[in-house]
Amino acid sequence: MITHIPFSDFPNFAQAMYKKGVALYDTLNGYQEGKEIETEFVHYPVRTLMMVFILCVQGRIKLRLNLKDYTMSDGDIIVVRYNTIFESLRLFKGTRVIALMVAAPFFHIFPHKEISDSVLLSAFDSVTLHTDEKTVTHLVSIYNLMCGIISDDDFNHKEDALRGYLQVVTSILEDAHEHMETRLGKQTDKTKRSEVIYTRFVNDVRHHFRVHRETAFYADLQCVTPKYFGQMIRRACGRIPSDIIGEHVILEAKLLLRSEHYTVQQVADKLNFPNPSFFGKYFKNHVGKTPRQFAEQIGRDK
Repeated sequence: MITHIPFSDFPNFAQAMYKKGVALYDTLNGYQEGKEIETEFVHYPVRTLMMVFILCVQGRIKLRLNLKDYTMSDGDIIVVRYNTIFESLRLFKGTRVIALMVAAPFFHIFPHKEISDSVLLSAFDSVTLHTDEKTVTHLVSIYNLMCGIISDDDFNHKEDALRGYLQVVTSILEDAHEHMETRLGKQTDKTKRSEVIYTRFVNDVRHHFRVHRETAFYADLQCVTPKYFGQMIRRACGRIPSDIIGEHVILEAKLLLRSEHYTVQQVADKLNFPNPSFFGKYFKNHVGKTPRQFAEQIGRDK
């Protein structure tokens, strides 16, 4: 099995928890350990089994999720989707952050209409937003109310109360998302076209990378030539398609090797390589070490 992040292993993200389904975490008094801190899973990727809402009230946070780097500062929010691959999470000294985590078995707590209509909750990738001081104040207030409900042993309707608070939170975030979309609506048609192609490409890669590593395959899915496809991807993200495909293949290979449930040959088979030798060369070209060396390093570091 691929490694997942249970609540108990997510660094200190269990300060207030209800039935291990909803967890709240904050550093509202400021993170104080050293100049910066990296979580214990920074070196090897892990896949989440939760949805995470993170608000940077003040300070700076760096994350790497699904091969994308994010830097958060005052008023920034990120909605981390279920099944996201966490590669790193870093809080800097003095950072004030609040985070709400909802585990997959507890998704029913979201109001049904919100989960079906919300761009934030139905998006394939993580969503980033920037909010003003008033919105931050609202979210911190709601967070504190949720903490009080969760920690009150005499309160008998916690799930109903949390569902109501989550509806308010998602409504606030949807409003911020709509304002952001309005601002982005001023971009040029060419930029929109490249972004549409890129977004679909990333989605296609995540569905097909285990079998298809050829740029032409993904261009065909969008009914464009490989040359035009490459130009649009470069315009959208500054990189070529093969690099993005390769990153997904290598990240999945690392996850499988880290699980210690698969041999190198089994990983090669799962990723549709003709033989372990070809897979080993491909892996070493991207990582700088063979799959076996990578697996051995993980064993030493545990």
